[in-house]
Amino acid sequence: MSHRMAFNTANFVARQTGWRFELKNWGEQDRITRERTDEREFAAICRDVAGVGYTAVEIWVAHVEPAKMTDKRAELYRRILADHGLAPIGLGGGLDEGSNRVCLQLGIPAANGGLWGTDAATINRLTPGGVRYNYENHPEKSVDEIREKIAGIDGAGIAVDTGWLGSQGLDAAATITALG
Repeated sequence: MSHRMAFNTANFVARQTGWRFELKNWGEQDRITRERTDEREFAAICRDVAGVGYTAVEIWVAHVEPAKMTDKRAELYRRILADHGLAPIGLGGGLDEGSNRVCLQLGIPAANGGLWGTDAATINRLTPGGVRYNYENHPEKSVDEIREKIAGIDGAGIAVDTGWLGSQGLDAAATITALG
């Protein structure tokens, strides 16, 4: 089995404000990122990610704002990714109508995130179109709570957020082993 490490562009959510950021302000940082990320900024992000050796990237949805993603813009973003040797392996932020469309436009095989602004019925309706869904844990305090979140979502995987596991007092290795 070959393994590939991917950089998650959510790590750049504070880039637009000079890295001044507190976790409690995530929503504001996300809004600013959605407003300010254009083709030039996306290319700079890809340059920086590729420059440290990554060849795969999980793109945070704010960097490819669905409301602004036209077919023409998607073509340009695909070219930027290719020019930097980056394969988009996931879209971070969940799966709804807009993120599903962006995944299809950019050739991203999976959407990873919580049930933020969506639900099991919507995900079950969208995934037969070709985009996989992986639930990303956040406030859950046990393996059972994580499994409960994906109950009723056909074929859902889990995108383990080890930082959130730690913030909830869970041992990452043991939790990942238990989740299979």
